[in-house]
Amino acid sequence: RAIHSFDQDGWIVAARVCNQATAATGIDAGNTCVVALAVTAGAVASKTYNNTTVFPAANTQDSLGAITNPHAPKGDVLTLAVTQGATANAGPFLVQVDYV
Repeated sequence: RAIHSFDQDGWIVAARVCNQATAATGIDAGNTCVVALAVTAGAVASKTYNNTTVFPAANTQDSLGAITNPHAPKGDVLTLAVTQGATANAGPFLVQVDYV
């Protein structure tokens, strides 16, 4: 899903998941929740939540980790993909992206 378009060249410097006041349920080793950002040139940041990498608690945030493809040329679109296992339910959350 497209979440932002760049009207000029941009450099992505950070990205994070912000839980919106609910506890995630059913996320474990067999039912992961993957949150991934990308631009036309490829992956920007991605994190897989499971039983050891826990989805952020209600009203908290968690970094999506290192930015692997920071440059977004003018006209690029930033996309978000969320993939969850059969019983995984992250609940409502925001993805915040810092860029210059």
